[in-house]
Amino acid sequence: MYYGGKFFNSTAYDELKHIPTGDLTSEQWDRIWPWFDFPQQRMTTPGYENWIENSASISLNLGINNLIQGQNKILIWPCKYYPEYNDWKCGCDSTADTCRRWTAQAFDYNPVNLPEPEQPPEVNVEETCGDSACNGGESCSSCEADCGVCQTCGNEIVEGTETCDGTDYNLETCQSQGFDDGLISCSNCNFDTSACYTCGDEILGDGEDCEDSDLNGQTCRSQGFDLGSLSCSNCNFDTSACYNLPVYTSFRTSNSGNPGGLNTETDSGALYKILYGGWSQLIGPSLSSNEWSSIQSIPFDFYFFGELVTEFKVSANGVITFDTSTSFLPSSNRWPPTTSLPKQSIACYWDQFTSAPPTGSDDYIMSKVFGTAPNRQLWINWDSFEYGLGPGVYYATFSCVFEESTNNIYFVDSNYHGSPVGRSESPSLGIQYDSYVGYLSYYAFFSSGTGDYEDNDYVTFTTN
Repeated sequence: MYYGGKFFNSTAYDELKHIPTGDLTSEQWDRIWPWFDFPQQRMTTPGYENWIENSASISLNLGINNLIQGQNKILIWPCKYYPEYNDWKCGCDSTADTCRRWTAQAFDYNPVNLPEPEQPPEVNVEETCGDSACNGGESCSSCEADCGVCQTCGNEIVEGTETCDGTDYNLETCQSQGFDDGLISCSNCNFDTSACYTCGDEILGDGEDCEDSDLNGQTCRSQGFDLGSLSCSNCNFDTSACYNLPVYTSFRTSNSGNPGGLNTETDSGALYKILYGGWSQLIGPSLSSNEWSSIQSIPFDFYFFGELVTEFKVSANGVITFDTSTSFLPSSNRWPPTTSLPKQSIACYWDQFTSAPPTGSDDYIMSKVFGTAPNRQLWINWDSFEYGLGPGVYYATFSCVFEESTNNIYFVDSNYHGSPVGRSESPSLGIQYDSYVGYLSYYAFFSSGTGDYEDNDYVTFTTN
């Protein structure tokens, strides 16, 4: 077994000794340096990676023609130890001519056993914890200094190269990560900053309520308020200009006369009241279709849902609105709040306009002020008024009352009505600021009684 060897005979060697290598002709070279097909030939590129493996070997079978009586020689390539690789390499480590250094072992033409070449000594790598090299049997559990901290993602403890673990953010926040604010989270034991944001970049990011004038489609109402102007401050909603409307409650009073005792007039006799009793006609008799009255003034300060209202108009089918600019005329009744009513409206026993027009010749809507400041009442009265769907029609006398100072609204049932057989009235009674905010009374029916006020019923809507 030979390592990196080339064979030549002694005669050729003697001749080679006296001829400079560079002066050899190819014929002389082939004669004195017969090549054998060894895998360990000289490298073409120097360096550790191109050495012949130190375990490479080959059997050389020499024919008799290759041997000349006398001494014959075997050239052996040198070996070299590389401490940085803890390894030996045998063969040439250079492409230069100096790589032709060799050693010779003499033998005669008789078979001889050459001594085995000396093997490179084994180098033991000593395991030393703290030498900054995780080698041998070292691990994170046996040598944290060399192999690092052992870590398990998902155990809620930040370890090793983890930046976070579960809800353990290692005291880090969006701000410490270079953002203005937001909510930092953890994904696969690495920070997730997708919900962090930088305010003022005109981009509405995750974690931001808003960005300058971009309110993300939100309003005071979507933030739990009734009204107001939502704004943006430091990318957070500013609700300081949002507010809630006053809350109304309602209750029924039965057979107790009129509210406050100011109106003690009989319930009937509309035309006489208009002519001699100081009442003002708002809508006249014999109507062929529903209509709004002209705009009327309120003779004292009156607040509806906390806002001062000064004018109103009424419809023939029981609606009062403070939105005097509207041309929308309600038809079939619904429960407030509803889009079927204008904003800032009162459903004063609201029902369908009569299905058998015209209305009666004595059907009037009229108004009158009772009392003295600051405790006055404005009455709006439907007197024996025909309305509602068939079969047949019914008539009813009822009123809505605005009260000064208290801002109460009263719905007065004069207990004076008539319905044909098989006809059941179901008017709506309530108030609304808009189609989102409103209040409904469940006492929307008429009671039977006399034409005197003493047995009247009424429902009170109040914020007090």
